[in-house]
Amino acid sequence: MVSRIVWLIIGISIFLLVMYVAKNFFSIFSVKNSELKGPKEVVVKEIVNLGKDCFEKNYPRDYGKICDLIRIHTTINIPKEEIEKEARNRGIFYLVASDLNASDEVLIRYENQKVYMRSVKYERISS
Repeated sequence: MVSRIVWLIIGISIFLLVMYVAKNFFSIFSVKNSELKGPKEVVVKEIVNLGKDCFEKNYPRDYGKICDLIRIHTTINIPKEEIEKEARNRGIFYLVASDLNASDEVLIRYENQKVYMRSVKYERISS
């Protein structure tokens, strides 16, 4: 009787461990794809909002996580200084951006307690 209870506890423990690992593994692939359209100022504010949301969801973590993959549609390019200036005006100092073209795909990634926003063509995916 005791051995059945022990095996039941071991089985439940293994099941919970497998579920935990599977949940964390498949969360890597749950990247949102969205589009941002409009004037440059609106797109910059939305990008900063997405970066802030990414940081707030992942802050205590040390490992990297891809939060969003967005496609932007503006009439002119967005320099990194404008994104970082908007972030600083809102009290956000953990955002690192790069220059974005008028119709780029942008990867928003959390890593080492910073949020990186880079064009997909410059981003390397490492294993």
